[in-house]
Amino acid sequence: MIKGIAFDMDGTLIDSQDSLIAGEIAAFAEKKVKITAEELKKFGGISVKDMVKAFLKSPTEQDVIDIRRIRKDAVLKNLHTITPFPETKSVLKKLRSLGIKLSIATGLGGELLPAFLQKTGLSDLIDEWVSSDSVKAGKPAPDVFLKAFELMGVKVEEGLAVGDSRHDITAAKAAKIKSVLIRREGDLDCGSDYTISNLEELLEIIKVNT
Repeated sequence: MIKGIAFDMDGTLIDSQDSLIAGEIAAFAEKKVKITAEELKKFGGISVKDMVKAFLKSPTEQDVIDIRRIRKDAVLKNLHTITPFPETKSVLKKLRSLGIKLSIATGLGGELLPAFLQKTGLSDLIDEWVSSDSVKAGKPAPDVFLKAFELMGVKVEEGLAVGDSRHDITAAKAAKIKSVLIRREGDLDCGSDYTISNLEELLEIIKVNT
């Protein structure tokens, strides 16, 4: 029986990818590094710290601070463009009505997550949230998912982890949580336990596991 679900946020519950990528391109440009949107899409769900390690030679802690600040400023200017996917709220409400605890386990840093939750109106629908800042290692390490289940008070074998990227599924598998890949775009096969194209399909998975 499913008692708890940990969701990735960007690309899973909300549509914020374009805004985040634009902010990241602007941030890295300040460091004289040119990155394309396609390159950044491969890093979906990854923390800024890990992106800095990937794109900068001999990065410093100050580089991470700078990139986060510049990205935050750019994204918050376009906060009005960030919205939940059409089915997100109704599905979360249905899951809560079934007594299932809900959490967010995201690669986003704490500097953006509260603003995203408030803007999208998800704050009242989520029991717990964990950002990459709250744990030792971000995705694809299992830390954010494990912390989310700890906060929900749910055993990992009684839950699901839902995400839209390979990094989400890798993290879920490392945490020994059944994984659900939501395909928002493209064709991605990363060994998830379930694959869906719309969050509504989660309700069928819940039925199968009761």
